[in-house]
Amino acid sequence: MFPVSLFVSIDFFQSHSLFLYFYTDDLYYVIQKKGVSMNHSKSSHYTTITIIQYIASVLIILVHCGRLFQHEGLHFFVKSMLCRAAVPFFLITTGYFLYKKSSQLPNYQEGYIRRLLKQYLFWSLIYLPYALLFLYQQKTPLVFVPIALVGALLYIGTCYHLWYFPSLLTGIWIINLLSKHKKILLSFGALLLLYSFGALETYSAYMENTLIGNLYFSYRQVFFTTRNGLFYSPIFIWSGFILAQNSHRSIFQKHLPVKLSLSTLLFCLEGWFVFQHQGDDKNFFFSLIPFSLFFLALILQSKQPICSQEKLIRFLTHKNFLLHPAFLEAIKGLSPKFFDGYEITGLVLFAITYAMTSFAALTLWKLSRRNTRQLAGGGTA
Repeated sequence: MFPVSLFVSIDFFQSHSLFLYFYTDDLYYVIQKKGVSMNHSKSSHYTTITIIQYIASVLIILVHCGRLFQHEGLHFFVKSMLCRAAVPFFLITTGYFLYKKSSQLPNYQEGYIRRLLKQYLFWSLIYLPYALLFLYQQKTPLVFVPIALVGALLYIGTCYHLWYFPSLLTGIWIINLLSKHKKILLSFGALLLLYSFGALETYSAYMENTLIGNLYFSYRQVFFTTRNGLFYSPIFIWSGFILAQNSHRSIFQKHLPVKLSLSTLLFCLEGWFVFQHQGDDKNFFFSLIPFSLFFLALILQSKQPICSQEKLIRFLTHKNFLLHPAFLEAIKGLSPKFFDGYEITGLVLFAITYAMTSFAALTLWKLSRRNTRQLAGGGTA
């Protein structure tokens, strides 16, 4: 089923290559193209952010590959800490650039959301076979399949990585509601309260047989996870907004390496605490909030290197995120048939998935560039 979907997506990319940009790439690429001034940055480019987003997309592939190391501590550090910093970085950069662009063009956010919805619906259709297969494996009664698909579309996506879209859209909606109130501390308190409830997923082992723990377990039985647009994404998007609004203030200008180092230390200490009694999942770390904020602030303050392949890197980042489950699930499903019942997983699964995804992405890049040249040349080769 996935090869068919991929061929469909390739055909779509050939005719829509100018439309499908990664969420934040679309934002800061337009900012650069329009020449928006960034007083706190020593360059009009965002090469460092582009490179880090690419690395983050690779970490997202890695986190989906099952057990990575036999050593418990090493496995936890890489999968449950290092990889978990990837999505907050995407969210906070989205918030930052969305605010910057919206402040220049008042109607920009509406157009951005429409484009995001179109992307989401398209990729939901591409991964619909995966959702149907999952429901079949769960022996879902046929009458409930349409309801389950609608629920997936509104909440967690038709594949496990597509949760990001509804989470991002819901998070933006919540931030827009809070932006009507000018009290920063009140907004931060509300978002931190929501994030704290979501963090019960990470700290569930410490909350057993407590009132708040029972409330969380009741919630999880219905909604599966707290990693969504209500509890998870808003505080990171809001942090990006705050950085964009206040980048000139001393808190985002002075002693940033020290602040980032302290945030990193807190992240390590929190990771050690969670490692002792691990919860249902490890998406929520409180220390990731200041870590992501000061990390982005430091990048923006630093001089950016010039990279001639920046558009290619953004393209690869986009495809890493959107295409990798197709290859990953195909490898997991087919490997037992070719290796006498052995299912490829872990670092081997990551290496093969990364290689196949990169090859597909580079192929799509060459096709899109060739079509662009043909259009520019009036249809000639």
